Amino acid sequence: MARIRQLAVAIGYTFAAWLFAALLIYATSARLQRPWSVAGRCAGLLVTFGPVFSLYFRGSRPLSPTAAAITAVALIALLDLRLVAPHLMRPGELFLSFWDWQLPALLVAATVYLAGRRAPAPEPALK
Repeated sequence: MARIRQLAVAIGYTFAAWLFAALLIYATSARLQRPWSVAGRCAGLLVTFGPVFSLYFRGSRPLSPTAAAITAVALIALLDLRLVAPHLMRPGELFLSFWDWQLPALLVAATVYLAGRRAPAPEPALK
């Protein structure tokens, strides 16, 4: 039961970071040309997922950094598949594009993992 709670909390933090990133990225991407829009998207992911998961790993009993990174990327893939891809001309191409999906997914995974590695070790509970 505790593992399900840990997973649910990680999913909640991922969803919050995904929403913050979407607001930041889509508010600025329309004003930028292609190379700058990719750089802006990557910076937006770092700026949102880094602080959100730093907070997550300071909480009580978070998932391991690897499990949290896998959970984050899996949820983002699911959200993009169900919410973003249907609005594109060729939905399958979203996941094949290095600049539009693979690089951002790698950045999210690395940011979540590094936030977990840098987080202070949780203090033992008093009995």
